[in-house]
Amino acid sequence: MNWVEKKYTSDKRRRRPRTDVAAREKLKEELLSILTYELKAPLAPLRNTIEVLRSICTDPLQNHALSIADRQVSQLSRLVNDLTEAATPTRRVVTLETQSVDLAMLANQALENVRPLIDARKQHLRLVLPSTPVVLECDPARLLQMLEALLDSAAHHAAEGGSISLSIAPTDELTIAVSDDGPGIGPERLPFIFNFFARRELGSHQPGAGVGIGLAIVRNLVEIHRGSIHADSAGPGRGSTFTVRLPLPSATRTETNAPPTRLTPTPHRILVIDDNVDLAESLAVWLRLRGNTVRTAYDGLSGLSAAQEFHPNVVVTDVELPGAHGSVVVKELSRSSGMAHTVLIAMSGSTDESVRERLIEAGAHHYLVKPVEPEHLLTIIENSLSSFDDPS
Repeated sequence: MNWVEKKYTSDKRRRRPRTDVAAREKLKEELLSILTYELKAPLAPLRNTIEVLRSICTDPLQNHALSIADRQVSQLSRLVNDLTEAATPTRRVVTLETQSVDLAMLANQALENVRPLIDARKQHLRLVLPSTPVVLECDPARLLQMLEALLDSAAHHAAEGGSISLSIAPTDELTIAVSDDGPGIGPERLPFIFNFFARRELGSHQPGAGVGIGLAIVRNLVEIHRGSIHADSAGPGRGSTFTVRLPLPSATRTETNAPPTRLTPTPHRILVIDDNVDLAESLAVWLRLRGNTVRTAYDGLSGLSAAQEFHPNVVVTDVELPGAHGSVVVKELSRSSGMAHTVLIAMSGSTDESVRERLIEAGAHHYLVKPVEPEHLLTIIENSLSSFDDPS
């Protein structure tokens, strides 16, 4: 072997470990993406079924059992969403859907969602809200996710019977602080607390506190709102505080606008297309209980055929459909002369921005990531149809 061959062989051996590591990382990311996509499939029909039962159950014991199931499905949904974020941390492009929102309304909604955990752990909550409404330009769904994640983390880390607090103060910027009296964070860990899979050392009283993805996602949600987040702790055993700072437009500092009025749902003709039969049927039952006329289809071609016969004013379609892809279904329906005022909503378990762009280009009015809260879906339907009625 001459010196050129020796050098080539040596270089190849040096490069191989790096190549192997890159290949393993790529495979791990792909497997994690597939896993999270598949995990989302059963969550949506479970959520829909719980909402259906909640609508018809009157027995207190039954409602109590449903509340437990609802909390556990919500926890699973958060974990799957966290895994989805972790699967594509470098490729994910976030699109904000901003609107004017009363921050106190968002805070109260977040507290309502986390309250069962706080009550179950017999914790004391201190709440400090501004005396006048603070209207913020934000993506309410993402800001709500951020508030819930911080409150959920505080409730898990505070001891049973301990204390947590939420305070919101507007000055030149908006300051949101969430504190707990839990185990605290050592100074050596503070610089890394927002990294993916970083986690505080958990005591035996903190089951279900997560795998260390939540705070990384919180930082992402804050930063896409042009804000910052900082963690403080006096050390182990002395609690911790997470402080979020968000910019306030000058016009919102003195506004006292009331939160937007909630639209009263009206009956609609809705077509649901999804190859997950349980998801399609559970969503259809819930929508029928709200007074809507609903038809279901389980593949793209039968969905197109049903649309021509049924003449819906709303179509909710999955993306990965057999027979005809969701983008084909949306494109065909958007070109149909009889559906110029039909709201087209695409749903998928994928958070890939290219998938969203493909569906929007095909003609979808909205792209939603599963699992979707039925009430949230109905609000989108109402808002979309009202914009058709009032083009101004």
